[in-house]
Amino acid sequence: MVLGPCKSRSIFYCLVRLYVYISSNEQEYYSVYLAKDGVPILLGASITVRPYGSSKTQSEYPPSANATNPDGFTINVDAGYAGKFEFNASNHNLVQNSSTYARWTGEVTGGPVGGEHCSGRGVGLWEWMHFLA
Repeated sequence: MVLGPCKSRSIFYCLVRLYVYISSNEQEYYSVYLAKDGVPILLGASITVRPYGSSKTQSEYPPSANATNPDGFTINVDAGYAGKFEFNASNHNLVQNSSTYARWTGEVTGGPVGGEHCSGRGVGLWEWMHFLA
């Protein structure tokens, strides 16, 4: 997902390879790559992703077996020396939907916490997999 340019400056952020997994004992595992103007500022696992939506079944975390598709995701990244970032991934186009899997395209907005936020350019793609019994 590429965000930018920001309104007052030509800054681009790239948030890719975002992976979130919850094990059966509710341990969370993450992987993320965040770059600013093409330079990596985080390659690691300092990230929190949470669904949001207008109903409880869209925003509960961890999701239950009765969870419904969220309206989007809030992504918080701690990039250490580069600061903290917050992104909002809004679901706009449902590409695939089944009882165990959903895929969307949409827009991502965000940037540094307390700083200028950028709007997404191009298409972001994300998935939601239901592996709960």
